[in-house]
Amino acid sequence: MQSVTIEDVKRVLGQYVLPCFQPDSSVAVVVSSPAKAKDIAEQFTKAGFDVESRVLEVGADEADSSDSEGEGSEVSGR
Repeated sequence: MQSVTIEDVKRVLGQYVLPCFQPDSSVAVVVSSPAKAKDIAEQFTKAGFDVESRVLEVGADEADSSDSEGEGSEVSGR
């Protein structure tokens, strides 16, 4: 570890970590309440992601076995 330099850390961050946050080299999926989905989608669009929004329906059998009620929304950025 003592031989690792600041330049090594910067190179590795630029090569492996930063691409995780860039729209041209990553995919992001967000699951949220319907109330926040629009705001989240707008922010991902501003960041350069192509956004696809979906509403996930909860079936009667799933609603009975879940503690949460209602529907959730999913925002996916590519």
